[in-house]
Parts: sequence; structure tokens; C-alpha cells
Amino acid sequence: DDPLEKYLPAFSALQVYDPEKGRIPLRRSVTVRDLMMHTSGFSAGDFDKTPVGALYREAFETEPTSLESLVNTLGTLPLAHQPGEGWTYGHSTDVLARVAEIASGTPIRQLLRQRLFEPLGMVDTDFGVPADKADRFSALYGAGLALRQSAAESPYVKGEIFPRGNGGLVSTAHDYGRFAIMLAAGGIFDGRRYLKAESLGLMMRNHLPESMIPLRVGPISTPGQGFGLGFGVLVENTEYGGRKGDCFWPGAAFTYFFVQPESGTVGIFLCQNTDLSKLHYLYEFHGLAGEAFDQN
Repeated sequence: DDPLEKYLPAFSALQVYDPEKGRIPLRRSVTVRDLMMHTSGFSAGDFDKTPVGALYREAFETEPTSLESLVNTLGTLPLAHQPGEGWTYGHSTDVLARVAEIASGTPIRQLLRQRLFEPLGMVDTDFGVPADKADRFSALYGAGLALRQSAAESPYVKGEIFPRGNGGLVSTAHDYGRFAIMLAAGGIFDGRRYLKAESLGLMMRNHLPESMIPLRVGPISTPGQGFGLGFGVLVENTEYGGRKGDCFWPGAAFTYFFVQPESGTVGIFLCQNTDLSKLHYLYEFHGLAGEAFDQN
């Protein structure tokens, strides 16, 4: 619950966009918890079609080259709503990564390697793809399996990705499986504890009021989806077979994972495709995979 300005003093001057009055003061500070929950008000131009989204798109017409420069720009933009008064999927985790850098004194890439990737044995997880692994990297497809970007043309292979909180990581089913199994096992993997039980309990519990449920990302909204600290949490059993209490999150190119805390079941779906009209397949996979493990 630390205020954001404790780590980023310039953010004490943040403002909120009001459609009638323009930029207005915050009623309270953005907190670290807000960043984890996406209730901070930080938006993103990709999903936000409001005037705030237009300001984001204008501000990022030139791609930032570092996490620090990205976050510094965010500090000049208005929030989409008052902190804690809405759920907006956007740059909150980028700001959170910058807070982690400042609090630890360690760059986010190094911090993730030291605390998570290396101890968990996630040997193929990093920001971008090294040259000696480029032949294992997938191309990106769109609707009808149309090729959108070959692996060789990808910024992940060309070294154009900078470490951040909102994206940029490349991984494998094996690596991400180790991470998901650690979550399902109560924060422990191979006898080593990565997360306190209390911390994991907070992460895997819905913190949103009913007024913010279901989640909405652009035009996409799926019933039963709430949010914990870092990923989605189902607040009810769903029509596709997901269970109340399951944790999950999809990625931008048709990637998905879920954890069922009660059964210890985890599922990972990887498919490099940007056709979001088929998003329901991810949720059907969630239900079918959970059901299959129950039967066995």
C-alpha cells in the first residue's frame, strides 16, 4: 500500500482526465497495490479508444527505448480514472517493474533472473531471443494463419526489445510450466520457497468489487473474471468449465496459462496468433484440461 511517489517522486503530480473539466487532481495517491491490480488508472493506447487513449498513442508514436524512459513519459499523462475507482488494463505493470528496480537497486532483467528464472531452472526465458536460439523461435500468424511476421523479422530476434513489466519476455512451455507448478504448489518448487504462503494467498484471491467485474480489455469481456495481484481470478464457475478460484491470464498472441489451486492442476497453451476472434478457445482449453485431469 506504499504510495507510488515514495519510489517515483515526480508521480506526486499525476492528474486524472475528466471529460468535462480536463485534467483534475487525484483524490488519493496511486499505490503499489493499485499497480498490481490494474486499478491505478494507467491506460494503454492499444485498447483505450477514449481521449486518454489518444493521448497515450500520441505520446508513444516514437517507441521508448528503455523502461525508465517509458515510465517517465507515463508520469506526464493523465490517468483514465481515479486510483482504485476502476479497472483499466494498461501500463501498470511497467510502472511496477520500475518500482521494483528502484526498491531493489537492481535492473528488472537481472532481478527476475536472480529471484526467479535461474533458481527455477527457466533456462529459455529472457527478454528477446539470443542468436543461438533463434532457430527455435516461432513466426507470428494472424487470421486464417496468414503470416504476420517471420521469426527472422521479429524484434525479439533482432535485439529491439527492452526489459519491462508489460511484456517482452520469451519463454517455453517447459519453463513456464515450472513457474506455474510453483504457484500451484503454494510457492514452493523442488523444496525451495519462492513466495510466502501469505503473499501467494493475496495474489490468488480476487480483490475487485462487483462493480468492476467482469474484466474488460478493449471490446473483450468474459463473465466471471476478477483480478488478484498480478493475474485474473475466477469469481464463479464459468460456462466453459473454469472453476471459482482458478487463476489465469492470456497473452497478446494467443498464449494462456491457468492454475487450479485446489487440485494443483496447471495448464499452458502456446500459439503465436493475433486473431482474437478465437479467444474463446483459450477458455475452452482451460475447462477441458481441468476436466481431463479430474478424470485421471
